[in-house]
Order: sequence, then C-alpha cells, then structure tokens
Amino acid sequence: MEDLLKQVRREAIPQVKVETEEAFVNQVDDTYRAIVSATPVDTGYMRSRWEQSVDTTKPLITAEIRNDTEYLPYVNEGSSTQPAQRFIEQAVLSSLGTNAVIEGPIYEDT
Repeated sequence: MEDLLKQVRREAIPQVKVETEEAFVNQVDDTYRAIVSATPVDTGYMRSRWEQSVDTTKPLITAEIRNDTEYLPYVNEGSSTQPAQRFIEQAVLSSLGTNAVIEGPIYEDT
C-alpha cells in the first residue's frame, strides 16, 4: 500500500497539476479572445489595449486580463449619455459557460 501511495505522489499528482494548469491557461486564453472580440470598435484603440498574463510559478495559479483605456468603464457600464453595454461580463460568461457567475467588481481601482 505504501508503494502505491509513493507511486501516486511521484507520478499522478504532478500530472494532475500539469493538466490543471493547461486547462486554466486554455480557459484564460478563451476568455481573453472572447473579451477582445466583444469589445466595441470605433477607432480600434480600446480593442488593441487588451493584455493577459498568467502566473503559474506560485502555489496558486493567477491570471489577469487588463485594459488601460481610460474610457473603458464608460463604454462597458454606460454613462449619462450612453447606455451600458456590459460586453465584458457577457464575454466572460459566454467563455465560461451558462452556469458561470461573476462575483465582485470587474474593475480594480488603481
């Protein structure tokens, strides 16, 4: 029994970690592409400003999809002169599937 446990620790756990990382990175890529293609285009500037990063070096895999366009919140959430489009939320939900739920704010105060 101890030999089987050692074999699982040596072979199966690293394989599960690699497969989990690959699935996570693929999902981030899918979500990134969905957001970019859903971004409204006038001049193309806002769409061109999307970036993504994935960090698998820490115990907790993290990802970030960001856009530094100052007017992005106004396009997505609307303003006094423009209705909300919510294209970011729709793209994220679409890429994650119908059972997905977005919790918390999608913008980070900087």
